[in-house]
Formats: sequence, structure tokens, C-alpha cells
Amino acid sequence: MRWRRVFPGEECQLRAVRRWVASLLPECPARDDVACVATELGANAVAHTASGWGGSFAVEISWHQQRVRVAVTDGGAS
Repeated sequence: MRWRRVFPGEECQLRAVRRWVASLLPECPARDDVACVATELGANAVAHTASGWGGSFAVEISWHQQRVRVAVTDGGAS
């Protein structure tokens, strides 16, 4: 399974990232870790790239068997 969502490049959106990721996965100890990683990567995109200057960033979650992949695409260098 794969999900992708684009968020405005605003710090206030990080809570939405965390909730969205947590809603995709079943309740288990690793779910909080995955949500935390996605939130941290989103925070880096907002703080250190053009995403935080009126842009956006995308979060993609891929889940296959027992593996979950978190990817964040940002707006690149400011």
C-alpha cells in the first residue's frame, strides 16, 4: 500500500502530518516511531528548504508486509 499527501510548508502542519500518518497504520509500538520520523522530516523541510517560504512538502508512506518506508519531498534549496 502507498499513500501520498501534500502539506503547506507551515510549521502548524506538522501536527496534521503526525495525525495523518498515525491514521494509516494499525495500532502497534512502531506506529508512533513512524509518525515521529515523518514529522521530523517534515519539520526539516519547513525549516531548511524553500518549502517553508510559501511552498509545500509531500509525505509518502509505503507499507509492504512488515516494512514501512517514509519519504518527504521538499521544495529544495531556498
